[in-house]
Amino acid sequence: MEKSIEKGGAGLWWRRRQRVIQTNLQVRDTEKIDPERLVGQIQELGGTTLVFNVGGIYAWYPSEIPYHHVNEYLPRGRDLLAEVVGSCHERGIRFVGRFDFSKADDRAYQAHPEWFAYDADGKPYIVGATRPGEWSLLYTTCINSGYWNDQVAFPALTEALRRYEMDAVFLNAPFPSRCHCEVCERLYFDAYGLGLPTDGADAAPSWRTRQMEWNLTEMKRRMEAARPGTPLILYHWPEQSDYLSEQIGEMVCSESQNVLSRGLGRLSDNWEPNMTAKLCALDSPLAPPYGIIHSSPGMDWRHTGLPPAEYRMWLSQVPAAGASLWHSVTGVPDTISDGRLLESVRSLNEKIKAQEDAMEGTDPVADIGLLYDRGAPPKGWLRALHDRQYLFGLLVGDAAADGLENYPMVLLPEGYPVTDALAAALEAYVRRGGALLTEGKLAPYDALFAMSGIRSGQKAGESLSAAYIRTDAAAWKELKDVGLSDTPLIGFRGKVWVAAKGGAVPGGGAANTCESGPAANGAPDSAANTAALAPTAPAVSAAATTLATLVPSFAPLDAVGAPPERASLPTPYTDIPLILEQVYGKGRVLTLTFSLDSLIRSFGLGEHVLLASALLDRCLPAKSLEIRHYPGLIANLH
Repeated sequence: MEKSIEKGGAGLWWRRRQRVIQTNLQVRDTEKIDPERLVGQIQELGGTTLVFNVGGIYAWYPSEIPYHHVNEYLPRGRDLLAEVVGSCHERGIRFVGRFDFSKADDRAYQAHPEWFAYDADGKPYIVGATRPGEWSLLYTTCINSGYWNDQVAFPALTEALRRYEMDAVFLNAPFPSRCHCEVCERLYFDAYGLGLPTDGADAAPSWRTRQMEWNLTEMKRRMEAARPGTPLILYHWPEQSDYLSEQIGEMVCSESQNVLSRGLGRLSDNWEPNMTAKLCALDSPLAPPYGIIHSSPGMDWRHTGLPPAEYRMWLSQVPAAGASLWHSVTGVPDTISDGRLLESVRSLNEKIKAQEDAMEGTDPVADIGLLYDRGAPPKGWLRALHDRQYLFGLLVGDAAADGLENYPMVLLPEGYPVTDALAAALEAYVRRGGALLTEGKLAPYDALFAMSGIRSGQKAGESLSAAYIRTDAAAWKELKDVGLSDTPLIGFRGKVWVAAKGGAVPGGGAANTCESGPAANGAPDSAANTAALAPTAPAVSAAATTLATLVPSFAPLDAVGAPPERASLPTPYTDIPLILEQVYGKGRVLTLTFSLDSLIRSFGLGEHVLLASALLDRCLPAKSLEIRHYPGLIANLH
């Protein structure tokens, strides 16, 4: 048995990685909870921290706050919560109190309808109205109301912290609903000078964060007054980086669910836990973030466990990414019928424990900085980076420009919102020796065009099908390295942001032949193939090298299999570049005039991923991790 720990929230225990187990409880199972047995099971499962219900929708202690619904199944003459907290501390287990003020029962609604959230038609949000069984009817509360503030939430949090020596507080579901009550209407007008849009999706991007900041800042202040030094765990939300004026809680967490119940056509990305850990780390400067993994294959099937192989694959990503693993299970061990689930928790916690001291204080190693737009994640590139085991970090928002120098290479996906500051930083980064890979339509900055070797902008071509990317392995050794030496044509569909090589160059200047094109392959001169394009298309610098060209559509999509059959291509070569490379200062830039991210996302052919790998390898002559590549294997290095 681990020795008992000091009680209360003081100390910086939370700066170290933890093995957390959360028991999602239902009130009718209260009588099945034996505090000493439960905490002993948590310890046997390898947990260092227990997350247990305390207050909010149900109070798991005899609360004296009006309308704070006390669990009617609590044992009489005993304080169950005090026993659980005490048992945790006797065994050296940290106790985290879970609170959820996002809903309240119908009794509170009937007495205080002003505490609740309403849609644009003035109707309350009712949760579980058709749920079978004898349950209270729950209503969604408004984050700007008395329930979530001075009338219930603040005094309940203060009451519980003063009574029980909790080591931390976890606020579940701290997110506002799309409420249109008079309070929300007024606050929105005060903040933005506009009426609250009927469709919540049209509200100002910072509206959600503003509401949370107003509420959570006061929550934290009340916590500090009630029990100084008690840390707060908050969910990570995307707007934190952009709109939160300062960090509110000491720790952040994020949930990942492998929702197999969605069906085969809507499976979760298998790298989701790794990505959520990376994103959380950006907004968790004080401590490692927590990665919550649900044990079920979907909330609709939450009383059974994920298949062990799926479950362990998801669980293992969290500690490998440097985060603390947080197991979320339905019930307590005595109510969990799927023994596979408990064995997966125990065995993985055992492995984490064996290496967590070595991981303490380490930082992740990354060769590639991925400019990452939270609103439009580049899932094609994410598949390539994960399936080919590249080490990468995320560059997000305003901090992106300052983080470039941490990586030998930077990847700029199409559509990433480039700012003036980022464009200038990218130019300086490449000039000093960095490698940059861009794709698709370049943001309208002269520095990006100069680095890419494209003069006078880009011109959008039509959306193509039945087209190809032509590569030349003889001129580009990385293609051979990834196994594409005998695959000169790679399927292409989509739009090309055209830039001309060969023929006349707009604005004067000599024509530039395609280094990896027709001449190298012994094919006819392709100048005629681009002659019509050249007078109007933007030009490419003579210093740029072409690594791949476009083979245009050989037929309309509805006629690709119709006579006359096309055993040979009518236009097998052009000088229309799809991949350009240019040395710039001490660095280099690879420019794709199309979206490889879109190709991988839409079709996911193996050669699309291999092409991405060849491009990344060309930018990274030396990598921190050399490994035999396996799709599905996710690699991190610390």
